[in-house]
Amino acid sequence: MIKNLTRRQVRPWLYTICVVSVLGIFAYTGTKRANAYETRFDAQQQRALSELGEYVDNIQLDLQKGVYSNTPPMIASLSASLWRDATGAKNSLSQLALSDITLEKTYKFLTQVGDFTVYLNRKVANNEEITQKERDLLFQMLDYSAELSENISALRTAVDNGEISPHNMPASQIKAKDSKEQPRTMSTNFVDMEQTMVDFPTLIYDGPFSDHILKKESKILKKEKGITKEEALKLASKYCNTEPKTFVKFEEEDGNIKSYVFSTKDKTVAITKNGGYLCYILGSQWASQATLSPEDAIERATAFLDTVGYKNMVSSYYTVVDGICTINFAYKTDDVICYTDLIKVSVSLSDGKIISFDARGFLINHEERSFSSPKISVENAKENLSHALTVESVRLTNIPTDRGTEKYCYEFKCKGVKNDDVLVYINCDSGNEEQILMLIYGDGGTLTK
Repeated sequence: MIKNLTRRQVRPWLYTICVVSVLGIFAYTGTKRANAYETRFDAQQQRALSELGEYVDNIQLDLQKGVYSNTPPMIASLSASLWRDATGAKNSLSQLALSDITLEKTYKFLTQVGDFTVYLNRKVANNEEITQKERDLLFQMLDYSAELSENISALRTAVDNGEISPHNMPASQIKAKDSKEQPRTMSTNFVDMEQTMVDFPTLIYDGPFSDHILKKESKILKKEKGITKEEALKLASKYCNTEPKTFVKFEEEDGNIKSYVFSTKDKTVAITKNGGYLCYILGSQWASQATLSPEDAIERATAFLDTVGYKNMVSSYYTVVDGICTINFAYKTDDVICYTDLIKVSVSLSDGKIISFDARGFLINHEERSFSSPKISVENAKENLSHALTVESVRLTNIPTDRGTEKYCYEFKCKGVKNDDVLVYINCDSGNEEQILMLIYGDGGTLTK
């Protein structure tokens, strides 16, 4: 029968077979790419969770040692270790796909663990004794770190056993250990962990992240008029370049920066209730192979800041982690760089999209400032630098202090005797050294220490 078919009759069948074959190939390659993406994402999430567990375990161990230490060398060593591990824990936590929840108390705990021990180190170095009340706070921190460590260990075991998906898929799709149990997600577990931090004590001490500074009132927001939830939703949609209907969750934050908070499946956006400022964006997108340079990311971030209404911001330093470039911006006025008024922007190096944004430092600290001429000249200030330093550049800055105040300084960028880069801040009025920072360069960008 087929032999009797004409060429015209056979041609449609051949076209159909070709189309079906091509569609099948596309479907196969698409599925293969999706599976590869999911595998990479799961591996990144498991690695971040594993690193978080290791950092928290280290914090618990160092706190155990810290409650019994009393000499400056030991406290200095433990302080440096706790600061490093607390910072690492926060970085690992930020890489987990938990954009549908807020972990304010957990972040605050990790921040204060590092900062409080730095405060104790400074106190002992000044020949002051650690009080019993301060030791009691260390014991309380130890209790919280032990519980957090135990919870994260249990979560890691559940992820390894397949009881919880590392990419936080809906509960209905996750394999449960017992069919009678309610399946849980990563977010569910972290919400439970967050609740354990509810009674964490208020710390009043001389440190940059202590509660009395975190509760500082924003001067610019105080002057602004309030906006409605509907107005805030329009702004959130505009800044995220998405439709209002994509936001599936709504909350309100009533801390020192009162905000309307909207969430999509992979992003959380906060708009201030007064003034309608973009407060922060928390995203959990995964960056694939980098196609952009850090310089490209800075250009994208600068344009975004201008779009959302933050003017006169200049970039300082950046870091690159897993294809995400995070840039620090500071406000500039009258040729003075205000490091007090900070904004952080994270950009994907794969497609240039804004992954996260944090203007809380700016919103808390920003105010209209008037800087007078320095009381001492650049040349006089330079005389107070070490003879081991060679000055490469100088500019005027406004820097924050540990006590929550500000200092008007010359920033000298210098070369050391071992070719290391050093930033020295000399007070414009007194000529005293206010701060010395080392610039550290690596594959991930430039850091200060």
